[in-house]
Amino acid sequence: MEPEVSSKEIQNSREISEMSITHLEEVTEDGVNSLAITSSWSPVGIFRSRSQDNCMMPDRELSFESLEPLEEDMAINEDLQRLEQANKNQEKQIQDLQGRNLHLENRVKELQMKVTKQQVLVDIINKLKENIEALIDDKYNVLLEKNDINKKFQDLQEVSANTKKHLQESKKDKETLQFQVKKIKVSYVRLQERYIAEIEQRKRWVSKCLELEKTLSQKDEELQRLRGHTGELEQTTRSALDLLKKEKEVREQEFLAFQEEFQRREKENLKERRKLKSRVEKLSAQVKSLLFTCESERAKSTKLQQQVDALRQENEELQQQVDELGQENEELQHQAAKGEAQACTPNFEIIQSREQLEEVREADGTQGTKGLHSNLFLDCSPCKETLEHPPMKRTSPMASRIRSLLALKIGLFTWQDATIPDAEHCQESKKANDIMLQKLRSFHLKERDLDKELLKHKNRIAALKMLIANEKSRSLPDHTTEIKKLGDLLEGKEDDYSRLIKENDKYRRHQLLQGAMQQRRVSPEATSHFDDTSVQSHRLADSVS
Repeated sequence: MEPEVSSKEIQNSREISEMSITHLEEVTEDGVNSLAITSSWSPVGIFRSRSQDNCMMPDRELSFESLEPLEEDMAINEDLQRLEQANKNQEKQIQDLQGRNLHLENRVKELQMKVTKQQVLVDIINKLKENIEALIDDKYNVLLEKNDINKKFQDLQEVSANTKKHLQESKKDKETLQFQVKKIKVSYVRLQERYIAEIEQRKRWVSKCLELEKTLSQKDEELQRLRGHTGELEQTTRSALDLLKKEKEVREQEFLAFQEEFQRREKENLKERRKLKSRVEKLSAQVKSLLFTCESERAKSTKLQQQVDALRQENEELQQQVDELGQENEELQHQAAKGEAQACTPNFEIIQSREQLEEVREADGTQGTKGLHSNLFLDCSPCKETLEHPPMKRTSPMASRIRSLLALKIGLFTWQDATIPDAEHCQESKKANDIMLQKLRSFHLKERDLDKELLKHKNRIAALKMLIANEKSRSLPDHTTEIKKLGDLLEGKEDDYSRLIKENDKYRRHQLLQGAMQQRRVSPEATSHFDDTSVQSHRLADSVS
């Protein structure tokens, strides 16, 4: 609207200037033809013309000489009145154009605000209409099925299922609306900045226009005082109009440049958003793959823990067997003591064997049960302990003590063979010792394998954690601030969306009732029954949600 107004102003100013120029030319031509007056309108020129007439025509009559100056004065007065009227008309036209310009500026502001509001409202209304139409169809189908009172609860269950689905769909729509609201906010902020800049420019223009008005008023006063200087004033007005035209052209070019910059920045923002979307999708895919691998590793770790539990149970059984063997050894020691009393043999070796047996029992009670299994069932310490104490070094002292205990048992059994005639009992004890040794060896082998597998799984988990941390440190630090801002905006808009959903539900119910009444034309009793059933259905839906 602004360029049209400027073109109209330019045309009017040109027409006014042309009218004034033609009027002056006509006046000058009349003066030259009639009295040979020069281009100046001053009294000096009039005096000169009179003197020339007197010199050129000395023989004319006095009556004719007295009438000519009166006619010249009348023509000059008429020309001056015409010029004054033309100047007044120009002033009126300038004031009208200024008023129109201000009115058009206010109108442009109002239209811009209306357009922004209408775009947001149209998008929301279209989406609400789509949701309302879908829900109207579903509700109408449900209302047609509500004929029997016995099937109310089944129908209400179906309605609750449908409402859950629609709630999920509305959540998806909510997310899309949130994304669009973010875009609109960004564009709105940019438009506000540009609008502020334009307002400042317009204020400058208004100040300049006021200054021009002041100058024009001063010039009008000068015109009233000095009517003879009309030519100079016309030149000044032309120069002022040229300056105004140039300023308008410059401002139009600036406006076009602003529009081009706005479009370019919008394109750049779209490209950046697409890049961010692709990055987020890649990161989500990587996170999903890492979560899948973590779940598989957890399943493997649970299996390993089950195996460790089974080995622990076997270890407890072996400890019970070791305790039973200790009791048998004590009985054998008592028998050996009796044999020593009978054979009068030296007691030095038997005392050493007893001390070793006691040490082995203490070691079995402390290190065998606590030292071996505490490292397997801790969450954080097993990695460090397995690195500091490998399974070979950790289990070697216990195995050596068990072997020394078994050697002592074999020595006692061989000594008993010489003193006690029970050879069958000794053979059975040897077989039991061999079986125990085999079980202990198999147990240690299983324990080593489990330790190795645990180390492998823990190393894998640590590597996966390092990968996740590295990827997060690479990709996320640039966007953490943006993500926080987006989260704050989402939290702020949740109340608005909940309010809109409630209003949508009310509007939906009202439309459903109106549609059902128009299509079926139900009787008053049926309508009351329908209202009761709708109230019950809404209550049940609220309770289910």
